[in-house]
Amino acid sequence: MKFSLETVADKNQIQSYGHGHMVVTSNNNSESIQLDKGLILSPNQIITDREAQSASGLSESDISLLKSLELELLIFVSDPTISSLSPEIVVAFNANGIGVETMALGPACRTYNLVIAEGRRVALVVNV
Repeated sequence: MKFSLETVADKNQIQSYGHGHMVVTSNNNSESIQLDKGLILSPNQIITDREAQSASGLSESDISLLKSLELELLIFVSDPTISSLSPEIVVAFNANGIGVETMALGPACRTYNLVIAEGRRVALVVNV
């Protein structure tokens, strides 16, 4: 059996990740860049000009920003010991048709890449 890596040329794709870092291939640049601070990553944007928050610490402006991205799925990278989101956060996004999940860094990165390869709108909220 032969495997090949599928890439999405015009989207931000996660190339690698580890404790405290992620390497993303930008849609504006064919080189990989290392991101070492909190961020919001979507297929078309890398938002680093504000502090990305955990799901439990979102402000109203954070919620408005994330809703404005017109997403289908929002993935929060969280501590593996956190099991669920607050009902208020889930309701705030579900009311706009946005699914919300929390995952550890590895599964979140793999899920993000899979979802963008399907052509769906997703964002990853990371505090690294």
